[in-house]
Amino acid sequence: MAPTPHLIHSANSLSEASSLWYPIICDLGWNRSEADGSMHYHAALDGKTWLLITPRIASSASDNSGSEADTGSGSVSSSAKPQGCVVALPYPNGTGWIGFFIMSEAYRGKGLGGKLWRSMEKVWEQECVEVMGLDGVEEQVPTYLRRGFVDVGRIPLMVCLAEDVAKSSADAKRKEGYERPAGEFEDISKANREDLAALDLAHTGLDRSRYWVTSNLLDRDDGFGYIHYTDSEPTGFILVRGCEDGHRIGPLYAPSSVVATHLLRLVMQHPSVAESTGSLVAEVFGTNVEGKKVFGALGWKDTGVEYHRMWYKGKVPEEQGAAGLGTKGMFAIFDAACG
Repeated sequence: MAPTPHLIHSANSLSEASSLWYPIICDLGWNRSEADGSMHYHAALDGKTWLLITPRIASSASDNSGSEADTGSGSVSSSAKPQGCVVALPYPNGTGWIGFFIMSEAYRGKGLGGKLWRSMEKVWEQECVEVMGLDGVEEQVPTYLRRGFVDVGRIPLMVCLAEDVAKSSADAKRKEGYERPAGEFEDISKANREDLAALDLAHTGLDRSRYWVTSNLLDRDDGFGYIHYTDSEPTGFILVRGCEDGHRIGPLYAPSSVVATHLLRLVMQHPSVAESTGSLVAEVFGTNVEGKKVFGALGWKDTGVEYHRMWYKGKVPEEQGAAGLGTKGMFAIFDAACG
C-alpha cells in the first residue's frame, strides 16, 4: 500500500506550532500577539490537542514528529514543516472549543482540512467532550453547518482608534456629574486567580481554569486590567493584552452596564493605552443587548465584521443561553479562539 502523504500529529513544542500558526493569522489580519500562543498551547494540554498536519516523507526511518493520528507508513523528516492546524481545547467540565482551524495557502483545497477535522473528532471522544463550540468567519459558516453546528449568535468586532481613545478620555474629564459606581475596583494583578476562573465559568459555562490559574496569561508584560468587588465579593473584571496593532480587550464581565462602562473607562485611561499609537479592539458578546451600547458610548465603532457563534447540534451552555448570566454580564468575550 502506498504511504499516505501527510501525517497528523500533536504539536511537539510551542515553537513548532507557532511557526505555522502566527504567520498565517498575521496574513489573515486577525490582529493577535505571538505571545498568545503559549497560553493556548498550555490550554491544549501542552500541545497534545494542538493538531498539526505535516507532509510525510516515505522512508523506513522511525523519526516520527509526534503521535500518528493518520494511517499508513512513512515518517516526517526534520526539514518537513507543518502546513495546517486545528486547536482542540477540551475543558474539564465536558465542554470544548475549536480554534485556529487554518491551512497554509498552498495546501488549501486539497481535502487536508477534512483529515484534520476527523482527527479532532477523535480528541472529543477521548476527552469526553459533550458540548463544543466555535466562532466561525462568514465564509466558513456553510462548512460548519454541514458538520452539525448551529448558528446561535454573533460576536461583533469593535475598534477604538488611538485618536478616539484620546478624545474619549478628554470628554470624560470635562463631563460633569459622572459618578464612580458602587463597589471597589482593584488592579487585576491583586486578584485571586481562582476567583477569575470562577467568574469566567459563571459567565461562559467553559471551565478554562488552565488559562486563568496555571498559564502565563496574567504574568505577561503587555497585560493589565481591573477587578470589581461588591461587599468583598468579586463580581466582574476586565483584561487587556497586547496584540499586533495595539491592545485587545476581553473578557469584560460586569454586574451592570454602569460597572462595565467604568471598567472600560479605566483601561482606556491606562498609560499603556494612552501612550499607544495602536488601536483598541474587542469581540463583543452580541447576545448581551447592552454590549455594543457600552462600547459605543465611549467612542468605539463597529467594524462590520462579525464572528458566528456556533454550537454542535445547537447545545449551548446554560450560562450563555437565554436565561444565563452571560446574556446580562458578558460584554466582551475573552477570545474567539477559545470561546
